[in-house]
Amino acid sequence: MSIVVLILVVFAVFFNLSFPGDWLGWISLSGVILLGVLSFVSIMTLLSAVAVNNTMGESIIPVLVLPLLVPIVIHTVTATNRIFANRPFAEIEGNLRMLAAIVLIFLVAGASLFRFAIEE
Repeated sequence: MSIVVLILVVFAVFFNLSFPGDWLGWISLSGVILLGVLSFVSIMTLLSAVAVNNTMGESIIPVLVLPLLVPIVIHTVTATNRIFANRPFAEIEGNLRMLAAIVLIFLVAGASLFRFAIEE
């Protein structure tokens, strides 16, 4: 998470971003960052466990991961854009729900399929 904060500060300096003024904006921004990172980590963990026993190894990971990361990137960027534009929470709520659903799906799938993914 410290990397995300560092990147956020660098972008704020270079692109003159205005951070949210109210507490709901900060909570929304924290939620988007947390859900985006958690969904990325859960997908990468599951699919790298699948690819580790594959003969193709490292070359199969981008093929498996890219279609699953596109919705995460779209919803995270859209929500972050709306937060920095000081839009109401009602416009961000749908993106947060989609990110939460993706996190829930891949955490449950990862927890239940991990032992099968690492079997040889």
